Amino acid sequence: MSETNIDLNGLLLLSEIHLQGGYRQAADRLGLSPATASRRIADLEDKLGVKLLERNARYVGLTNAGERLLQGTTGQLEQVRLAIEDVKERANAVAGLVRIATTTTLAETLVVPIMGRLRSTYPDVRIEILVDEEVVDIRQQRIDFAIRGGDLGDFSAIARKLCRHRFSCWTIPELIEQSDVPLLSYHVSRLGDASQASVVVRDMGIIKQLVLNGLGEAWLPDSYCTQEQAGGTLVRREDREEYWYDIYVLYPSRAGLTQRAKVVIDALFESEERHLE
Repeated sequence: MSETNIDLNGLLLLSEIHLQGGYRQAADRLGLSPATASRRIADLEDKLGVKLLERNARYVGLTNAGERLLQGTTGQLEQVRLAIEDVKERANAVAGLVRIATTTTLAETLVVPIMGRLRSTYPDVRIEILVDEEVVDIRQQRIDFAIRGGDLGDFSAIARKLCRHRFSCWTIPELIEQSDVPLLSYHVSRLGDASQASVVVRDMGIIKQLVLNGLGEAWLPDSYCTQEQAGGTLVRREDREEYWYDIYVLYPSRAGLTQRAKVVIDALFESEERHLE
């Protein structure tokens, strides 16, 4: 025997071949190709220096050495198998906590509108929204996915474009005819001449409230002002330039997404598709 550090996957496969009665059935059960399963058993036999399976066109069975090996490891392999099944079931269950990192504005305009439908369709899914204006490390903070807009820079995650937000210049009706209205800015950016803003606040909700209080004008997402526009408390300044920002859903990897996170992401995209109809 060349070494004793044997691969647990090989032992699990050997056990599955014995339980299923064949290579193909065991390979399908474990999500392997028959060729990969054959190589894995060959590697295990090579490491142990013994033949573990008798194979011909119609039969696959354990050799005496294979039987002894499984008899000595059956309890441990069953525990591993049960643990794997439990992890898979939990990952695929549409239940449990989904942690979302985003900004206040995107939470209000994108996440809040889908909460009712999610609650009625998936009552066992719980949502935790982590509001932060800065981009966070979704891997380190164990966040399922993030929703962000604009330039993502060198963000190391999978990014799916969700929608586009138009930023228009909004003010109250009483100031719409004035040309020297103070500018209020979310932060110094390319939105208008933000470097000349009289107030800079890294919170879109506060900026909107300041505009509603008659303290100036600001570029805000149109989707964030729909109620105020309908109520006549905010009006768009048509003489100002408008800007567009792409909004993305970001997550570490497709394989790492739980089923419960997938249904929330699907709900976000379905909601945006309905808006386009």
